[in-house]
Amino acid sequence: MRLVCISLHHISLPYKEFQRYRFRNPSDFYEKTKEIRERVLIQSGTRIEIYALVEKQEFCFLTKFFPEERKIYTNEKAVRHLFRLVGAIESRVLGENHLHIIVEEAFKVAKDNLAIGKCLEALSTSAKRVSKRIREETDIANVENVVEIAINSILKEVPSIENKKVLLLGGGLSGIKLARALREKGAIIKVANRNYDIGKRIGEEIGEVEVIKYAGLLDNISNSDILICATLASHYRVKPEMIKIKDKLIIVDVSPFRNVDPRVKEIEKVMLLNSEIDKVIRENMEAMRKEIPKVEKIIEEEIKRLREGEECPL
Repeated sequence: MRLVCISLHHISLPYKEFQRYRFRNPSDFYEKTKEIRERVLIQSGTRIEIYALVEKQEFCFLTKFFPEERKIYTNEKAVRHLFRLVGAIESRVLGENHLHIIVEEAFKVAKDNLAIGKCLEALSTSAKRVSKRIREETDIANVENVVEIAINSILKEVPSIENKKVLLLGGGLSGIKLARALREKGAIIKVANRNYDIGKRIGEEIGEVEVIKYAGLLDNISNSDILICATLASHYRVKPEMIKIKDKLIIVDVSPFRNVDPRVKEIEKVMLLNSEIDKVIRENMEAMRKEIPKVEKIIEEEIKRLREGEECPL
């Protein structure tokens, strides 16, 4: 038996094609793979992964769920890959993902589907510990400067944040912390995410927010005073044609790759704030890169600990 990870990332093929390989309902995956005792399906907006304890024939069966663009990790490499995901250094954006939440939820779903044995139980426990240690012992997710600059920029445009209607688009860490800070100053927060369940988890982190369906995004943009774009896409997620406003709209782009089309500034009563924020984001990214060795040290310590437990074949 060996532990395998079969991984598909959206950048390896066109996004529409990537979407074809998603399981709309995880229970479908568990039903189709019920002959394999230990397996877990992890899906985010950008990746689809299966971790499983398998023999050769079972491994070949699982690969049929993926195209040739998939990547394969086995035993210790599979564990390291998972730990790097929950440790926020495997994503395109350092410190800017919610994969540790998604991973934790995926293991819960697998357990509900009776797909967790000793190996994956130990792996799940280790992944939680890795994530917790990295958040507590490193500054890989330190984005406070972005939040401070963003709030100061907003206050230059409005005298008070109290009762302002704020829409958070996406789940980037900077956006979540900014939305929380604005809520503490009296703003009314709504959250929109392509994945509604992830949106709910983000809402729980911020507290006292309304999570909306993605289908209602345009109407909610029109009714907002402040739009926070905190997506992790490599293309524009907010475009001029999406904005139809009656009053002033402040857009704060805290996305690492600038996900707001700059042409929105040409719309009357729209203010795009990103120049000072961009500078701070770049500085933060450089600071985060310096934290990677600390993160990797924690990961290797936890791999060793898992290996000594002997529940998983490493």
